Amino acid sequence: MEEYRQHFAFKLAEGHTEEEIAAKLGEPEAIAAQYDAVVLKGKGGHRAAALVGLGLFRSFGPELLLRSLNYERNCRAVKSRFATAHSWYCLCLAVSPQLQGRGIASRLIRPALEELEANRCSLYLETHRELNVSIYRHLGFELLDASPIPGTNIVQYSMMKG
Repeated sequence: MEEYRQHFAFKLAEGHTEEEIAAKLGEPEAIAAQYDAVVLKGKGGHRAAALVGLGLFRSFGPELLLRSLNYERNCRAVKSRFATAHSWYCLCLAVSPQLQGRGIASRLIRPALEELEANRCSLYLETHRELNVSIYRHLGFELLDASPIPGTNIVQYSMMKG
């Protein structure tokens, strides 16, 4: 699934909108059949395709694997500069494009932020969308670093609260 998300992030960086990428990829069941994936079903009937195994490699080739490894290496290096033993890591916080702008992300993350604050822990995250920086700042996050992922034109914004 992480590789799928990274592919999505790279397509965004190439100038495609989330709606264009989702429309081109199609329904999760079709993606699963095409890429040797499984379909994950969540509450409310939401579905996502999780790409697994060699199907991903066969479908996207070695370039995606190399970009993914580069991306992961960069994330770990940047995170190691800021996260401590008392830091938690927010891997993913996402709201469907049709539901954005309604405060859903804030309502999802605030209870976790309150619990972490009560236990004197921090929360570290990365985002690749400049728009998200202002959203996270509104929640009390501080921008720690903004730098391009080596070999790409994608800027990684590293943020922490607490």
